[in-house]
Amino acid sequence: MDRVIRFVMGYWFFAVGLLFLMAPWTPLWGRNWFVQRTGPLRGVLMSAWARGALSGVGVLYIVTGVRDTLRLAAGRWDES
Repeated sequence: MDRVIRFVMGYWFFAVGLLFLMAPWTPLWGRNWFVQRTGPLRGVLMSAWARGALSGVGVLYIVTGVRDTLRLAAGRWDES
């Protein structure tokens, strides 16, 4: 059961990473509730560097999910 949970967590990290990577660059980003309700921060949230920062976090999530899943599949998971 522990292996299943770890696999699901690896998949979760990968899926959330894809969301963070792609969502800021879609037209829906400017129309989401949070961006529209932030007032003066809207300009910051719509800027390319903020979108890039969120995409960078997405890449980190993807790398973490893939790494953990591959380690689990190879049987090299340590408990530390």
